[in-house]
Amino acid sequence: CILQVKLMVLHGRVDVARNLLSCCPRFQQAPGNPFACVDDLLRRMPQPQSLFGQSLHDFTMRWKRWQQECHTRFLGNEFHTAPSGLQDVAKMLAGDEDALQNCSPLCQSWYELLVGKLLYTNPTVKSVDVQLNVAPCREGFTPTALDDILLSILAFDVHTVIKQCSVTLAPLNWWFSAHLTDLLHHCGQLEVYHMDYGTNLREFLLLEFATSLLSHKTLWQVGVTYFDHCPAMGRAHLELLVERIPLTSERKALKVLSVCQQRGMSEQARSICRVMAMTSLRRGRLGTALNWCLRSKDAQLASFLADKLLSQYNEQGVFEHLDLIDNLGSSMLLNNRLTFLAKYREFHQFYNEQRFKEAGHLLFSLLDSRLAPLHFWPTILLDALPLLEMDEVIFSSAQTYEFMYCLEEVRMGRTTIDPTSPTNQDAMETEGESVAKQMAEKFVLLNLALARNLARAILFQTS
Repeated sequence: CILQVKLMVLHGRVDVARNLLSCCPRFQQAPGNPFACVDDLLRRMPQPQSLFGQSLHDFTMRWKRWQQECHTRFLGNEFHTAPSGLQDVAKMLAGDEDALQNCSPLCQSWYELLVGKLLYTNPTVKSVDVQLNVAPCREGFTPTALDDILLSILAFDVHTVIKQCSVTLAPLNWWFSAHLTDLLHHCGQLEVYHMDYGTNLREFLLLEFATSLLSHKTLWQVGVTYFDHCPAMGRAHLELLVERIPLTSERKALKVLSVCQQRGMSEQARSICRVMAMTSLRRGRLGTALNWCLRSKDAQLASFLADKLLSQYNEQGVFEHLDLIDNLGSSMLLNNRLTFLAKYREFHQFYNEQRFKEAGHLLFSLLDSRLAPLHFWPTILLDALPLLEMDEVIFSSAQTYEFMYCLEEVRMGRTTIDPTSPTNQDAMETEGESVAKQMAEKFVLLNLALARNLARAILFQTS
């Protein structure tokens, strides 16, 4: 009980100390009772009342009178029968430094003891003089990493405090150093301290903290806002680091893209879109890859993806991702391959709507303008076959001649298998040979259809 009373007295928690005293079995409200005497001294302990107009001088005079009374009553006969612990409490109230120093085993840190000693030896100490009382209080306590920081704070050495906080705390977390410096800066208490590369101390620490946040999987957006508050080099750092944020999902990629677009970082936005396009392509998601590619406005990659979609159409006979192709809009002007993809899809729409005349003219324009890639000419020529067989003449003689020329170009450019080759003479036909033969048969039919259409077109034009 007495030990707890000593600790509460050291902390200046008078009411708690009095409550603990009243719980002691030997406490009696009677003259000469040492517990009652200590309680009376604690009750009469002066308290600063600056809000009630009390000056510092008035408080000092009241404190000295009270402490003199504590000393006088201790030297009298009131405490000769008191336990040693209670006598120590009386000495503490009288400002005895040895009694206060003996409380160090009760304290968890030297600054806990320092506050207690100053309370009873010099309660009106000036802040600049606090550091003069530190050395005796540190005796018997194991030094810690925070000691140097606290000593620098007591010495009002702002730059040393920030430096030591950075060395001690920042390798794990720059939060404290950055925010302490920012507060000092906004309070006008931080002198401008220029770093070697041109920025000030506040911005340097904010940049370090923001960089550490940018590597966090959930707090990276907070780090971006810290870069916004670094006027000198925040944007340059963000431009370098935003492309290194791991894009673990499309949702996160869209958030990073939004950050770049809001700040006008177009090159970084394109880079993010290209990365997501290639990631989607590796996963076999052509539609998503093309969507990201259109965001990046990468013409070369768009051409590659359009060829992939066309090859997929050749293999399967149908277009996938129609919702994307049908809504290309002005994006199809990014390059010729995208333009062809959009127009070829438009041809299919005309054909399905039985607008055969428009479908035929569009199909011919794709060949005549050489917008169609060479590897896709056979498909376009075969698409013309049902239009050539219709009762209505769709293609003119000049257009038919152009189809014939393109067909001959395809035939001359196709790779044939030499049937007299020893390797293939007795071998079974492979799947590729079978496809080639089927294509050759279709070209024969196409050639006949072109010849008939030419005759019909000539007769129609001369009639």
